[in-house]
Formats: sequence, C-alpha cells, structure tokens
Amino acid sequence: MRIIQILGDDIEELWQFPDDVTNEEIKNLYERYQNNEDYETFEDYINEYVPQMDGQRIFVDEIYV
Repeated sequence: MRIIQILGDDIEELWQFPDDVTNEEIKNLYERYQNNEDYETFEDYINEYVPQMDGQRIFVDEIYV
C-alpha cells in the first residue's frame, strides 16, 4: 500500500492506495474531482466514481512537533 498526502485549496488529507495505482492516476483523479461540482468531498468522489481504485482516507493517531 502507498500513503499519499493530498494538499489543495482547503484540503489536507492522507490517503492509502494500492501499490499499482500510479502518481499520475491520482493526480488526474484529483483534477477531475476539482472540475466536478457534483461531489462535496474527494472521498465521496472516489467512493462513487472509482471504487475499484480502492483508495481509503486515513487519519493520523498522533502528531509530534
């Protein structure tokens, strides 16, 4: 599994994707989400539009500064 941090306008999320999903696929997917006004969140978009990509939003248990 790969862990990807998505940073954008008002978004900072960690996502887990299978190893066979490329950076380019994730970038294209996020760009399509930004251009699509039918979904409120990237998570909703992925779950409905490309469930086969098996992307899952993950959360950090602790942050050390």
